[in-house]
Amino acid sequence: MPPENHSPDGTRERRRNSRIRKSGKVKLSWNSGGQERMALGDLQDVSSTGLRLSTIDPLPAGTAIRFQADTIRLHGTAVVRHCTQKGLRYLVGVEFLGGLTWSEP
Repeated sequence: MPPENHSPDGTRERRRNSRIRKSGKVKLSWNSGGQERMALGDLQDVSSTGLRLSTIDPLPAGTAIRFQADTIRLHGTAVVRHCTQKGLRYLVGVEFLGGLTWSEP
């Protein structure tokens, strides 16, 4: 059973890796219906295996994305694990692919 951690909003969650609150812009791109899509998201937090961001566009779970997050010096590919509408925006959780990990410098 994974250890119990707390998310940045103080709620308890069952995650393997703790989240660290970060901010900054994240460039995103993905394919949708044969079309290349691009968006700019707002970084909310990051863990060693993924990140959470806020976007204007919904990104369906299972969507493979490419991202560039300069504020945490990380770019690569990830898969959308969840996307939840919150007001006029969407909270999107992604998991890094290809063995990519992040650690605080």
